Amino acid sequence: MSPRTARGEICRQSARRRVGLAATALVLVACSGSIDNAGRQPGHASGSGGEAGSSSTGDGGGTSTTVGTTGSSRGGSSAVGSSTATSSTAVGTTSGAGGTSSGNGGASGGSSGVGNGGMSTTGGAAGAAGGNGGTSGGSAGSGGAVDAGRDAEVGTVLWDGDASKGTGVFKILNNEGTATITAVTDATYGPVWRFLKTAASNRCEAHGAKALTAKEGDIWYIGWRSKLSWPQSLTTNALFQWKAYGANLLQNYPIVIKTLNGRLALEQYNPGSGGNSRTLLWTTPFAPDTWHTYVLAIKVSADINTGYLEFWFDGVQQMLSNGSMRFTCRTLDGDYCDPKWGVYGATGTEAINLVDSLRIGTTVSAVLPPP
Repeated sequence: MSPRTARGEICRQSARRRVGLAATALVLVACSGSIDNAGRQPGHASGSGGEAGSSSTGDGGGTSTTVGTTGSSRGGSSAVGSSTATSSTAVGTTSGAGGTSSGNGGASGGSSGVGNGGMSTTGGAAGAAGGNGGTSGGSAGSGGAVDAGRDAEVGTVLWDGDASKGTGVFKILNNEGTATITAVTDATYGPVWRFLKTAASNRCEAHGAKALTAKEGDIWYIGWRSKLSWPQSLTTNALFQWKAYGANLLQNYPIVIKTLNGRLALEQYNPGSGGNSRTLLWTTPFAPDTWHTYVLAIKVSADINTGYLEFWFDGVQQMLSNGSMRFTCRTLDGDYCDPKWGVYGATGTEAINLVDSLRIGTTVSAVLPPP
């Protein structure tokens, strides 16, 4: 290449470099005078970014939002140092308090009265009105129930055969052989009668209530407590008899309580063709050496359609074999009938009957032994 040609090429290259530098300067000037779309000032390359927006949860559903700050501008670098912080928004979820509660309801009605002697008392008054916004008062109390018993009166004790009074409370003692009737002290009930029928004896009974005899039309309630000590399977003739005396006996023993093949049994005997007509009215398993209470109600009559008996065992009136609480029968035989307690029969076996709280009266309440 000729010297002239070489100098011309160098000039052309120098001119191109000057044009490039001028273009670059124009670009820098344009950038330094620009503003971003968010209206923030351009910052230095080392400018810090804006802080993230904070958010709080408002009570009752309000929101609170703080927008982040923009970056600071430092120097004249072409780099844009601003950042847009994204705010977070939390929506409060706590609902407002509910409405006020209603007032208290009215008081409940009065308690029921307890019927006594077949008469119920008046029911309690209605409850008071409720408080503000409350419901109305309680309903009136119901009236007292009529007493379920046929006769809830205390009644009258006609005869008291307590063991502390001695054997003079009976009309007579019917002991055979070496049998004895004595008063002993029980750990639970105090003085009680002890009827000891020895193996050699057939009878150990107390006959009747001194100075008291039932007559036609009387209603007697006879009550006592008893504990029987003999073999569970032993059958006896009687531990209680409603026994007839005098002339023209058609029944001899209208009512009997006994042990029978491992059970306690209540029997009634009406006059019958060729002898007594026996009815087994009630039984329950016999447990030796256990205290039980007994009450018999006897309507005294020689008329088979007028007399009757009812029976309570351990304080509960018993359903009899005729499907009723009452059995209509003849309860007066001969000249009169008397109660007898003790042990009769079972010769060859010792048997002991402890008896407590002997009473004859006009109601169940009068003669039922206390707990």
